[in-house]
Amino acid sequence: MGRNGREEISEELQGLPEHRKHPTTLAEDGTRTNVGKIVVWEPPKRFVMTWDINSRWQPDTTVSSEVEVKFIADGANATRVELEHRKFEQMGAEPGESMRKDVDGGWPGLLEIFKQRAEAA
Repeated sequence: MGRNGREEISEELQGLPEHRKHPTTLAEDGTRTNVGKIVVWEPPKRFVMTWDINSRWQPDTTVSSEVEVKFIADGANATRVELEHRKFEQMGAEPGESMRKDVDGGWPGLLEIFKQRAEAA
């Protein structure tokens, strides 16, 4: 942990181009919007990013929650992916609970798509 209680940014992340440090969404009109920031980058084990989206699904860095994704070897030819979305309390009680319910319903579907694409590769 860093001096401020946050995890130190790894050397690999410091070497990433700036556009790779900020996850984005791509709108139908082709515009990209930053929706977070990679704060821990430890390939091939894990990464942690801020989730800079408020409970109205608008970009908002003042209420960032956090997503950690871990990649764990599971035998010779498999990887288990663990995802934890946390720190909803930073949004406030009701907005945080609303966002938690929304993402609890969304992450499993996204992970299933990731699994299908990885298995097809």
